Amino acid sequence: MPVSHVPFRARWRALVAASAIAIPGIAVIVGAPAASADTADACAKLATDAAVESEYQAQRLAMQCDAAVEVLEKASSTVKITARPGGDFSYKGWLAPHRVERNDRWIDIDTTLVAGSDGLLRPKAAADVSFSPGGTAPFARWK
Repeated sequence: MPVSHVPFRARWRALVAASAIAIPGIAVIVGAPAASADTADACAKLATDAAVESEYQAQRLAMQCDAAVEVLEKASSTVKITARPGGDFSYKGWLAPHRVERNDRWIDIDTTLVAGSDGLLRPKAAADVSFSPGGTAPFARWK
């Protein structure tokens, strides 16, 4: 009975095809622990600061950590956009300022008066507004 002879080119193509399938699979398996460690670190950081700069980062992190993540590049005193774990986004908007930025974080406006180190009463979290006593100065300034 004759032995079938597979041409060299056909064997070469089969080897290349098998390698193309196997190598990425091995890379995913080998790379998985590092990705898991990175994800765990990112999720731990998310517990203290649930906000990142870009929409892409927020969406990816929200899906990995199963938690809502705010998109900071879209944030303002009247707008909050959040990436949700399902991969979509939520929009929350207000007609008037609802929050202020303090120390690179957005916090809700709180007009409760508290004593400062100088003894003066100030709101906990309010917009930085000053009013003119009159004269030629601008009536009000908002920073």
